[in-house]
Amino acid sequence: MNYEQKYKDALERARNLHKDAIDMGESLRAKQCEIIFPELGESEDERIRKELYDFCIKCSHGDTIVNHQTDFQRWATWLEKQKTSEETLQYLKENHSPSEVSDFQAAMNIAVAKAYDKGIKDGLEKQRKTNVAQTDSHDYVEIGGVKWATKNVGANVITDSGLYFQWGDTQGYTIQQVGEETGQKAFTWADYKYGDGINFTFTKYNEADGKTVLDSEDDAVTAAWGGNWRMPTKEEFELLLNSTTSEWVENYNGSGVSGRLFTSKEDSSKALFFPATGNCRGDDVWGVGCYGCYWSRSLFTDDVDDAWYSYFSSGSVVAGDSNSRFQGFPVRGVMNC
Repeated sequence: MNYEQKYKDALERARNLHKDAIDMGESLRAKQCEIIFPELGESEDERIRKELYDFCIKCSHGDTIVNHQTDFQRWATWLEKQKTSEETLQYLKENHSPSEVSDFQAAMNIAVAKAYDKGIKDGLEKQRKTNVAQTDSHDYVEIGGVKWATKNVGANVITDSGLYFQWGDTQGYTIQQVGEETGQKAFTWADYKYGDGINFTFTKYNEADGKTVLDSEDDAVTAAWGGNWRMPTKEEFELLLNSTTSEWVENYNGSGVSGRLFTSKEDSSKALFFPATGNCRGDDVWGVGCYGCYWSRSLFTDDVDDAWYSYFSSGSVVAGDSNSRFQGFPVRGVMNC
């Protein structure tokens, strides 16, 4: 996704949440601000972030307007410095009513949205100058000579789990779609694309065909993002581990999401966050927030029931482990070089 589209998507989230808040007669809450512009968490513009959060928290308690006089003056001045919409500033100055809290809240909701208009532009401009590069509408970071996508397939932001896939299947499923109910996905051998569900024989990626890596047609990343992208090999996961230092993060950028942050040993400005997505097995998703499992495109040739994957938790990281192909793991893309 290019930066212009990121900005447009962020504004759409702002408009939707702003409308919801107005419909309910409420102000935007700090948590809503987190949802509107997650990109700000990835930028360096913490001053804008803090100002907006502080304001939202202060102005969502339903206190009398007298308590907000200082906030109003501070924000009017701040907005003027940001050169935001003159129309919004005029609305604030002319329609601010000391006797009606709801009018003030509505005005400030608009002001917050406008401030975010400017804030996200600044944040994304700063982001352009970091070591996050971009191609084919997907951001990537190059570590150890491999260009890794910054988020999972199906994820809107880097802290999202994205979609869960059985190994060799290009149809992914959200957490909400896991289960045996009609139209839902059961992650079992009986529901595995290349198995018979009974005798553990496989119609593809078996001893007979000799295939040891996924064909492009069975690669979930290629199917989702096109031929310049694919799932990583076991060896590429090992290279990532050897090229980085990693740390367990409980609350990445204030998102509430736990996972592992891998930082390049050669250039600390290059880093990748992998959320602890857990895994899908049977009717349930297990271990979200406790561990992460990510498929490689490599078959475990010692036992073709399994494929290689990367695993991590708060206490360990394993670049290459094997697990049953029917289980549901997310996938992280790498670029074809």
